[in-house]
Amino acid sequence: MWECHWPGRMEEILPGIYLDGAHNEDGIEALLNTVRKDGCWGRRFLLFGVAGDKSYGAMIKRIAHSGLFGHVAVAVLETERSASMDRLKTVWGQYKEIPCLFYDNAEEAYLHLLGERRGGDFIYIAGSLYLAGEMKTLIRRMQND
Repeated sequence: MWECHWPGRMEEILPGIYLDGAHNEDGIEALLNTVRKDGCWGRRFLLFGVAGDKSYGAMIKRIAHSGLFGHVAVAVLETERSASMDRLKTVWGQYKEIPCLFYDNAEEAYLHLLGERRGGDFIYIAGSLYLAGEMKTLIRRMQND
């Protein structure tokens, strides 16, 4: 049997913390299909950040309607290509069934989720390859501190 490691594709970067570079509708659907089978016995959190030129309205709709996440932390990316905070709030605001908090950057969002996390909870990080890169840098920095 072949095993493949694809960095940034459902990569467990720390125990119970998964990074996925899903940045379009197909990628989000693949993420959701995997999450449905994850065996999580706790809560699921999502850290979401997205580039403004992606079809993020459709991506967010799929996430919100999936019913898989109990809480979403939405972050603005560290690139001028990021979707704006105002647009993210407008789109996520259409889906009252999923609680969202908004952050100026991924680090703040991640630290919030770490503070909320309990045993058995999973954190997923998705929405952009930029976000995947930011998170890998952040995790390395935190491990070296």
